[in-house]
Amino acid sequence: MKARWLKVNQWRNSRQTLMKSLVSFLLFCLAGLFLFIVGLVIGYGFIGSGEPFAILKQETWANLMTYFK
Repeated sequence: MKARWLKVNQWRNSRQTLMKSLVSFLLFCLAGLFLFIVGLVIGYGFIGSGEPFAILKQETWANLMTYFK
């Protein structure tokens, strides 16, 4: 009976650890995406000579991609 209880506890602990790791990874990715967007806005708008939020428009990206084709 004790062995079964230990296995259940191990399974719960491993599931909790997996969920904590998954949440941490997702938060890390979201923070990275947020910082990437902030960097784009700062770089395009304030360092460059464009409107800061114009970098988020599809037309701007289409224009930028013409340089790489």
